[in-house]
Amino acid sequence: MRLRACGLFLALLLSSACSTLQRPAARNPAPEPSAGQLDAITVHHIKSGRLQGSAVAVADDRLVTSRHLLTRRLVQVDGVPTRYSIVASGPDDKTYADDWAVIELLDLSIPAPPTLPDQDPDAHVEVGQDIYLIGYWRRGTLPRAGISEQTKTVVRARVVSPPPSWMGPRTGLIFLDAPHGETYAGLSGGAAAYYDSVADRLMVIGIYQGTIEGKVLGWKWKGHVVRTFPFP
Repeated sequence: MRLRACGLFLALLLSSACSTLQRPAARNPAPEPSAGQLDAITVHHIKSGRLQGSAVAVADDRLVTSRHLLTRRLVQVDGVPTRYSIVASGPDDKTYADDWAVIELLDLSIPAPPTLPDQDPDAHVEVGQDIYLIGYWRRGTLPRAGISEQTKTVVRARVVSPPPSWMGPRTGLIFLDAPHGETYAGLSGGAAAYYDSVADRLMVIGIYQGTIEGKVLGWKWKGHVVRTFPFP
């Protein structure tokens, strides 16, 4: 009789504990920008010979783009040919770590407002944070068919820590993990932005540079790099 009483007491105790146990609340998804906000980021299409890429306005008639795209004396900006002069650029060190150049358009007028997107030169992003890459990902490298080579595309990437084997510069660079494991041909020079959910707006923090590759403990890895503002 005593054992049955103890068993009954234990059953009631467990039942009471289970009834007061609260399940953890489901995590709310991170806030995201709207399609309209992403589309409002102005990115220009750059073409130099067979090379295609993207560019972001930094001032009246000045764009920042990837240096490796500037192989000819004339470039096409949004389909219009123009001469240009290089105002500033990263060192020509044959890597993508500083593959950027600020150019001034000599035959084409592109006013900064309203094409100049909101820029945040003091942004501090965290590992795991979403970054939106906006530019002209060239036709033929997209995972789906029927996309014009001059159609703006958005790639959602995520901030990661620099790989241990990375021996290049780290200041001014953001390392990303992006889907598909692709080299986003045509996206070079495009805008890299994060979403400020408090202000409900996208802030451009730099341009997409390209991919970097290396080895960690014998394993090959491929990552993506953003060069942040400011550009001289």
